[in-house]
Amino acid sequence: MGLFRLSLSLTLLVSVQRAAADPMMLLMNSQQKCVSVEAPADALLNIGYEAPDLVMPSDIQENGKAVDPRTLRKFRTTITVSQEGGRANHHGRHNKVKGANQAKVVQDLNQKKGSIEYVTQVDGKVSICVQSLTASAVSPTPISLRVTESPAGEDSLEAGLKTDGAKLDSQSQRNAKEHFSQMEKTLSSLISKTDMILRQA
Repeated sequence: MGLFRLSLSLTLLVSVQRAAADPMMLLMNSQQKCVSVEAPADALLNIGYEAPDLVMPSDIQENGKAVDPRTLRKFRTTITVSQEGGRANHHGRHNKVKGANQAKVVQDLNQKKGSIEYVTQVDGKVSICVQSLTASAVSPTPISLRVTESPAGEDSLEAGLKTDGAKLDSQSQRNAKEHFSQMEKTLSSLISKTDMILRQA
């Protein structure tokens, strides 16, 4: 009986893991639908998408002829990633924040599954908007999004973009190390005091 329960629970566990999927949003009209995430400055965000019902150029070709680009525009699906001014933390940047749409990425989806990379400028909200011109209440367009922060965000920023003032200067790094070492000492002191209080209680 115990072996049966074990195999049943393992089967259920595997079934639950296989059933896991990214959440889907349904686009019911041609208006943009947006989600937002909070991210620190200079973070490399990887926005993975899956659009199973995306209309591909091969889907609308007639007799193998090339499709007119104007026809393709009618079936356009885009993801727009942008960031507002955000909080005032620029992590040592010397340049001023330009405007609300200082860094905007607009990507036309040309495959059913893919990803977009976006480097944040400041701490704060990052908006991710999806728009499908073919979406309607009768034929909604499902799209799933998964946003992850790449651990190599700062390395990619320094190597790939080489933006002026993007990396912290050495004085800021020293100040941060001193601050963290002071916090570590304070935390260990609090832990030892808490242990002493608990022993006396």
